[in-house]
Amino acid sequence: MKKVFGFALFWFAAGMIVMMLLSDVLWGTVIAITGIVLAYCLFCR
Repeated sequence: MKKVFGFALFWFAAGMIVMMLLSDVLWGTVIAITGIVLAYCLFCR
């Protein structure tokens, strides 16, 4: 189940990066980086 959450969180973070490229938002950057780190911890371990 952790892999499913990690996979979903990875794509959520990827979507946040796309959003960041469309509109420069500091919180988008913070949330995207946090999501990528959490996705790595959940999916890759």
